[in-house]
Amino acid sequence: MNHADPSVDQADMQACAREAIEFLGQVQPHGFLIECSPDWIVRRVSANMRSWFGRQPEQALGAPLSDLFGPRLIHDLRGELQLMGERPVVGRLYDRQATGCDRSLDLAVHRAGETIVIEGEPATGEPNRAATAVPTLLAQLRHEKTVEGLAGMIVRQVRALTQFDRIMVYRFHHDGSGEVIAESKATSLPSFKGLRYPASDIPPQARALYLRNPIRLIADVGAQTVDLIPRIDPMGRPLDLSMADLRAVSPVHIEYLRNMGVAASMSISIVVGGELWGLIAAHH
Repeated sequence: MNHADPSVDQADMQACAREAIEFLGQVQPHGFLIECSPDWIVRRVSANMRSWFGRQPEQALGAPLSDLFGPRLIHDLRGELQLMGERPVVGRLYDRQATGCDRSLDLAVHRAGETIVIEGEPATGEPNRAATAVPTLLAQLRHEKTVEGLAGMIVRQVRALTQFDRIMVYRFHHDGSGEVIAESKATSLPSFKGLRYPASDIPPQARALYLRNPIRLIADVGAQTVDLIPRIDPMGRPLDLSMADLRAVSPVHIEYLRNMGVAASMSISIVVGGELWGLIAAHH
């Protein structure tokens, strides 16, 4: 979220409003990205392939994905895609071993047009706390009778689950402006509850992306992003990263977060009746 920081001038705001944020051609460096054809031939990779698979990006391009992943993992990815069908969702595999990588991986897979996009991060090996926390949260939410009560319960539970320093619920007003209606935070931090911001603070393409992909995570605001190779395919098209977990974000948004002293952030869309009602926003 951007909070109308006066250090960002109007020209920056206008540039941000025009930015095609789903086509930035970069990913966050704590993982890797591979784009494949429907027959599992590598078409595009992130530039950090050597640190994961011991080979330069150019060596991976045009090769079968099985050279990197092995047939068993390809089989599992294919099965996940079949379960997903044609829905615009992301499938996940946890704690898997790729033959070309010496680390266990957590993988995400989705379709981008006719191609397959696979992302990998180091496997955490941690128990899935959400699996046990969500039923408890739902049981508690049933007893809340007001929007404010629901929002207050959500920020407390999400903060307990994620350990972020600040969790907020933003509610959008009819004119597109927004307000922080609930907050759970570390005691050392100032409160943002009641903060109002203009509609221009979140450009239209960002709001559309919140509808397409409901979770957005920036693991390290200060990290140097990694280019995709090639950025443009032979048909002259960039890769649509709308559904990618690792998608890099606008430099203007990074500047906002840095000015606020935020080191990592997460947002979860609140959608009601197909419309973006608000956001659960987390800062660390």
